[in-house]
Order: sequence, then C-alpha cells, then structure tokens
Amino acid sequence: MDRGEIMPSLGKFQGRERELVCALSHHREILRRETTFLRKEVTSRGLATISRRVDYVKCRSEGIRAPPHIVHGLSQLSGQRMDLRFSDLLEVSLPYLVSNRDEALDFILHDLENMCYRIKSFATILKEFSIAIPLEKIQLFLLMARSFLRISDAISYGRSNQSSYEEHRMGWTSSWGSGIDKCGGFDDITTLSPMLFTHCTPRIFPYGSAVGTVLQIYSFKIVDLKGDLNWPLYVYGVVAARDTVDCNRNLLFCRSRANCQELNEHNPFLCLTGPSRAILADNSVSFEVELKIKYGSKSQDIVLFSSVASYHSSYHTALFPSGVCSAELSLGKLARAVQATILSVCVVEGPWPFKYGARIACSLSAAETNDPLSREVVLLDIHGEEKMPDNDHFHLSRNVVSVELQGTLRVAIQAYTPSCAIAQQSHVNFPAKYCQTSIGECLFGNSKVKIIIAWSLLVKERLDLMLDGYLA
Repeated sequence: MDRGEIMPSLGKFQGRERELVCALSHHREILRRETTFLRKEVTSRGLATISRRVDYVKCRSEGIRAPPHIVHGLSQLSGQRMDLRFSDLLEVSLPYLVSNRDEALDFILHDLENMCYRIKSFATILKEFSIAIPLEKIQLFLLMARSFLRISDAISYGRSNQSSYEEHRMGWTSSWGSGIDKCGGFDDITTLSPMLFTHCTPRIFPYGSAVGTVLQIYSFKIVDLKGDLNWPLYVYGVVAARDTVDCNRNLLFCRSRANCQELNEHNPFLCLTGPSRAILADNSVSFEVELKIKYGSKSQDIVLFSSVASYHSSYHTALFPSGVCSAELSLGKLARAVQATILSVCVVEGPWPFKYGARIACSLSAAETNDPLSREVVLLDIHGEEKMPDNDHFHLSRNVVSVELQGTLRVAIQAYTPSCAIAQQSHVNFPAKYCQTSIGECLFGNSKVKIIIAWSLLVKERLDLMLDGYLA
C-alpha cells in the first residue's frame, strides 16, 4: 500500500492514532526515497558488478582519509571555527576522492542532494507536528549553510572572474548591442527618467506606464580582505544594475580614478549614487561590478572585482567573491511599487541647524514591504563643517527610491554634533501616490525643513514608450 492509499483512509482514525498513521506514512516515504537514492549510488559509483564492489571495499579498507591540509582548508573557507563544533564526530572516508575532478564534484553534488531532501523532509515533519528543536541545533544548521555558501563562492571563483565577465560582455553585445534593438553599447547607461509620468493627470495614465515588482538597493559593502590587502582602500570603478526595461546600465556607483572613495574598516560601504530610476524585477536583473584599488601608479592598481551576478529570487544579499576580498550588495524586493524622486530637502525658516553635518535617509515600515529587515536607503551622510552646502538646500547623493503603492515613505533627517553624535532629528511621512508631487514640512529645533517628492509610475518596456510617442 503506497502513501496515496494510506492517506484517504485516515478518516476512521482519531487523535493520537491519526498522528501515528501520518508519521508512519512520512517515514515510509522517506525510506522509499532513500532506497531510490541507494540504487542511484550503486549505479553512479559503478558498483553493479561484484568485481567493482570488491575493489570499492578494498579501497575503503585501506583507509582513504581526507588529508590534513584539506580539512584545514575547509575550516578556513567556512570563515567559522567549525573544527571546534565537529571535533567529536567520527572521521569519514571519502570514496569520491578520485582523479577526475568533474566526477568528484558529481559525487559531492549527489550527496548534497540526498542531504537537502532529508533536511526538507525533517523540517516538514517538525512543522506539521509542532515539534520544538533546540536553538543550538538551529544555529548549527545556519552555520553549515553559511559555510556551504562560502565554499561554493570559493569553488566558483576557481574559474577566472575576468573570463566570466568577458563572456557576459560578449553575450550582451551579441544579443542586445545591435542597431536593430537600439540598446547601444555595453557601457551605455539608461536615459529613462524616474519622473517620466509625474505630470500625468491622476487616473489617466499612458499605455506604457505601470506598477510592478522592483528591487530596492540599500548598500554595497566590502568584506573579508585577504592576503596582503589592508585598510584603507581607495576604490574606483562601476557598480551597475541591468534590467529588461531598456537593457542598459543603471548606475549604482561610478567614480573615476581621480575621484576614488576611501573605505576603512569602520566604514566599508560605497557611497551609492543610484539607481537613477527604479529597477524592474519582473524578470532577472544583472549586477555588474568593475572595481579597482588606486595603488601607486595606474599600472599598479589592483583589480578588486570584474564580475557579474544575476538576481531572480527573494534573497536579501547578492554576493561577489574575488581573490582579494568579497562584497555584499544589500537589497530587497517590493511588489506593486512606484518610484519616488526626492527633488528637494531645504531649510525654509530659521537658522541653519546642520553646521556639523547631516544624515538623510528613507525607510518603509516592515509591515508594508516584503523585506522583513525594513532597512534604510541613505540619501546623504556627511560629517564636518567644511562639507556642508553654502546655501539652504542639500545636494543629495541619491534621489530615487521605490515605494509599494499602498505603503508610506518616511524621510528621516538627523543633525550631527562636532563629535558625530546625533544632536537632533525629525521625519516626514509621505503616503505613496501614482503621480504628481508631495510636499511635507517638519520642525527641526527653531527651524523648518521642507521636502518635495515627485511620484511616477514605472516603465515596463522601452518599446511601449516609443509607441506612445515618448521616445523617438
């Protein structure tokens, strides 16, 4: 009797008996699946014949073990002291330590498939029967997941990032760089305005306008410096997103060698200036990273990253490994979103309260987003009297953020003291709109600050704008 025959008959069982039958059904399904996996292992490892099984047993009896340098290397790759956690486990022989690397990886991936299924099955049973699990075991699972991710990054970097990036460039050029598609060159940036539909009359919108799923970009952080690389780093280059709206680059960061940014261990974040419009995430989004470190003469500069990553899921971090360090792009996905452009933040009454610097950031409440972290989009963060504007208006580093249509955008303003502490702060909430502008004011000590925001729907495809006459 298979599971399909067991489950319909549960009606005659009550309470504890019903739970027992369900548990047995789950257990039988796991046994059936594991039997199938065992058959696959026998076939994949060439153990179908007696002679091959004899060779296999002989090989194991000779005690093939992971060499000490491999064990040490894996603990280094994990970034955690896993040896302390697993020191009490029995040493396991590795029958897939073979000369053929592809074959070895196939065996490892096969074993990982088994493990993933077992963990998923176990998690399903725990959830269904509300069985508690110790917190330290959950932390151990998390530690292992992070370790697998780091090892995967290290293996993937075994291929040349430069070669992979060049393949991406050539693939884009052949697919989108022709005159017929009118996407221009690989380095061309998007020219679509984030305020394209701001002027529209409410409830009367052009065909090419829409609400949609977008990516909110929060930060780009340099981590895990390796080898002889030390802080500070003088970084320049390009970080860009590329969606399917026009297939051109949407710059997140762009600095020349002469205008490089200094990063240190206390502030390892790039000062982002984009995106210049909302990043549509209905389809896959590519992130391209070309960064270098200014080091002596130009010929001595060090390549930090020359890589590309595709985002097409709900992860909150895109990882970029390299031979000298790693990077984390923090982001979130918003559904049914519009785009907001912060046009102006200025002091309209009273004295200037930002003598020693200011921080201006936008945020969405966690209840109104698919991002449980509810992080901030920093529009400006400057310290020191000499960096402040010589008029009543702030020159923001970033201007464009995305907001879910039924959500609220909070613009928070903080003033610094000479020691970089927060002297005072205030905020204004703006309910999202399809179009037009919003004006808000807040008191800041004895002063008044005014904020102006332009709202606009998204562009789904550039060709739609051409049909509507927005583009030639």
